[in-house]
Amino acid sequence: MKKLLLLTLTVFITGFVFSQGSFELSNEDGPIADHGTVLVLGDPADDEIVSHIYVTNNSSESKDVMVFRRINYMASDTSWSQFCWGVCFPGLTDTCAFSIAIAAGATDEENFSGHYHPKMAVGSASITYVFYDASDMSDSVAVNVEYKASPTGLNEMLVNQVGISELYPNPASNAAFIDLDIPAGLNNAELVVSNLLGSEVKSYNINGRSGKFKIDTGDLKNGLYFCTIKVQGQFLESKRLVVNN
Repeated sequence: MKKLLLLTLTVFITGFVFSQGSFELSNEDGPIADHGTVLVLGDPADDEIVSHIYVTNNSSESKDVMVFRRINYMASDTSWSQFCWGVCFPGLTDTCAFSIAIAAGATDEENFSGHYHPKMAVGSASITYVFYDASDMSDSVAVNVEYKASPTGLNEMLVNQVGISELYPNPASNAAFIDLDIPAGLNNAELVVSNLLGSEVKSYNINGRSGKFKIDTGDLKNGLYFCTIKVQGQFLESKRLVVNN
């Protein structure tokens, strides 16, 4: 399942000063706004979920282009990512080892790809890639790629409409809250609270729920829990919750 969807979202990368410069980004769906976001869908069972970004040099001279990666968050501790810029770099590498020349007015459609390895984790990973002139880091353009691993067998259009906030407060004492937007067409939607051993301690029916939802935590022991949204018996997304009564 390799489907791309263009969105817009402002992102900020510490250590880089962004300005309108020599470069523009695009993919097979068309132009990508500077600091925009691309959503790439896949399955938790996929070995990797891949994004392809094209880099255009709009200047009147050839540019030696470098790539920097920033991992904003991962779906789990076992998920990992890497990127390719001419060659594929190890997962721990954030900055490419060499530049690639892009001629004036040319678009490079071959050399960059981002690779996310979900390792069976349901949920999203957010990674920002910055393309910049090797001789002038401020001459740059950035894109945020959100890799979303959702189970197959569900109505993908409805799944993409699900809205789930972070839990708050977190840590929680007597109660935690989550903002939900569950489309009415998704059947058998539930929120399951499980402990570190994977044992279910609470479950709630959330079919068609919209707005603030309360999770009672006063009767739970202190510790780490996982609040998971399940639809038709399949895991959709998990959030971590710390209970501190």
